[in-house]
Amino acid sequence: MNENAPDPTFTQSSEGGGIKQDVPPRPQADQIALTNEVRNRLQRNALIALTKNRPADGGGLLDAFHRITETTGKTLEVARVSIWRVAEDGTAIECLDLYELESHGHSSGGRLIAADYPAYFKSLSESELIAADDAHHDPRTCEFSENYLKPLGISSMLDVPIRFPKGSSYILCNEHVGPVRSWTADEKTFSVAIANLVSLALESHERVLAQREVLWSHQRFQSVAAATNDTIWDWNLETDALWWNDGFANLFGWAASEGEVTNQAWIRQIHPEDRNRVVAGIYSAIERGDVHWTDEYRFINNDDSIAYVLDRGQVIRDASGKAIRMVGGMTDLTAYKAAEIELGRSNRALRMFSSCNEMLIRTTDESNLLVEACRIAVEIGGYRMAWVGFAMDDERRSIVPMAHAGAELGYFSEVDISWADDHPS
Repeated sequence: MNENAPDPTFTQSSEGGGIKQDVPPRPQADQIALTNEVRNRLQRNALIALTKNRPADGGGLLDAFHRITETTGKTLEVARVSIWRVAEDGTAIECLDLYELESHGHSSGGRLIAADYPAYFKSLSESELIAADDAHHDPRTCEFSENYLKPLGISSMLDVPIRFPKGSSYILCNEHVGPVRSWTADEKTFSVAIANLVSLALESHERVLAQREVLWSHQRFQSVAAATNDTIWDWNLETDALWWNDGFANLFGWAASEGEVTNQAWIRQIHPEDRNRVVAGIYSAIERGDVHWTDEYRFINNDDSIAYVLDRGQVIRDASGKAIRMVGGMTDLTAYKAAEIELGRSNRALRMFSSCNEMLIRTTDESNLLVEACRIAVEIGGYRMAWVGFAMDDERRSIVPMAHAGAELGYFSEVDISWADDHPS
């Protein structure tokens, strides 16, 4: 006997009392499992391909939308996949890209008004997912039946709102043509993951635009700085007297009439963490016989706020080469630095988001998923500590920490957290 062969199923025959062997139902279950596995594998491969092929520089936003909608349509075998932008006032949505599977074509420009479809727009603002198996009768989508669904032959819809803390919101819309379709759990999860990739494409596009703006701003700064500087200063190296123009008061709040106008007054306003480096650098340039000196540092304004400055000077020497004066200019880089810091934060967030998407594809165990999410937030996102807690349905409505990463430092032993409305925390 083959020990690996499946066990036969035996039943009592109704004719003659004999024993007969029935065909077991297991092959049908195996076929369903195989179909699910194939579908899941296609979805995983699609997400991996979209993540790996995402251009590092952001690329064209419309090209990114085309890749996403085409991949989604082919993977889910959905007739129509589209990305919509919600108007800032929430009164309408506009189609940015529509992919049709049968014709393999793209189009855009459709517009739907909130006043015509109030239930759907209300659902967009309240729901994380709109899975309408029977879109003609689902209360969230039935308003589209006569004017939109029937003319296009659409029977089922699967929409995912994409929200941003700042700026516009978007929608990923899957529209099935033909018999009513029951959306599976893995199809819903896949659509949410695709919506996250749309979000990444939008974030990446905004980052590229911001980087270009920083570059253009820097180029404009270089052009202006070649002709003049925001603040002009003149340092008499023999008397240590320092003069600056009105730009110093306009930018940093320090007027020439305020207190002691010497080089020491300037040194005292350099941020303590930068002071030794900057002072050592400028005196080294003078002593080495350099003609030019330049440095970036933090400068303390008159109101105690911190400014980032680019300071450049030219050393004037006498016939013997002795330095007698130094003339230069300071430019305020505070806005530029703020944009640079924000770009760094945005880039960390994008890398964290991408790593989480890849982790979701690989991880099958919930506890590992929680730990990995916390680790990614700390190691890639730059957070000092991250944790996940479960909201318990007990009398105190307590929150129980389940996973964490980073510098916990006894935090959980000191804090009492509850999700009850009347709890102090």
